[in-house]
Amino acid sequence: MSNITILDLLKMQPLEIVDICIKELKERENAVQAKPLDTSLLDAMRLNGKELPPSLKRFLSFDSSFNTLYIEGWGDFDNTAPMGDKPGEWQPVPPENEIKIWIEMLAGKPLEELKLLDQGNPIATPLEYLKYKLTGKLFQLPNAGEQTNFLYVGNPDQAGEYPVVGFEMEGGIESSKDNSFDAYLGVWVKYPNFPVYLYHSVFDIDFNDGDFQAQTEVICRNNPELLGA
Repeated sequence: MSNITILDLLKMQPLEIVDICIKELKERENAVQAKPLDTSLLDAMRLNGKELPPSLKRFLSFDSSFNTLYIEGWGDFDNTAPMGDKPGEWQPVPPENEIKIWIEMLAGKPLEELKLLDQGNPIATPLEYLKYKLTGKLFQLPNAGEQTNFLYVGNPDQAGEYPVVGFEMEGGIESSKDNSFDAYLGVWVKYPNFPVYLYHSVFDIDFNDGDFQAQTEVICRNNPELLGA
């Protein structure tokens, strides 16, 4: 376990944080085999037409599968490679697709059978649960627990890094008579960048959303659509 605090972490350079994480993962007992991404693929890879953030590029050069992050017993960790079977072709997730997944998981029924409600008010489409338009793209990262984590590729910070947003829906079937489904969708800036997400994934340190308030304010100035997060 690391003795670095959140305050220490926020003062560090992104690549420094990633290197600490990689060192830890390499030294773990029974470490999962890392799968480095070829340099030529890394150099060619783009996220929504933009270059990879330096921290993500560094980590993918160590392990493109993300399987090294897996810790037995820590939540329901999805250690499937987010890039799928074709490294270099990491596709964004449309928000409506993610919302549909949440709805059907909570309802236990196909979307087509449900009457959607947002805090008691009828809505026509799943996307209406989202209170603001996301102009950036969502690239899914492995998760720990019930929330979904996405690298939000909108406008980067001065270091070329992007925030990680959390995505979670609460609710369920309100009435079985008409299959009315009532829910609330939360989307928020969960981590100021990929390195902090990575550090939390590796060391499982305690933190609160308020720990990143100053960083979140800067992120939202760069990406005003996230002000509703």
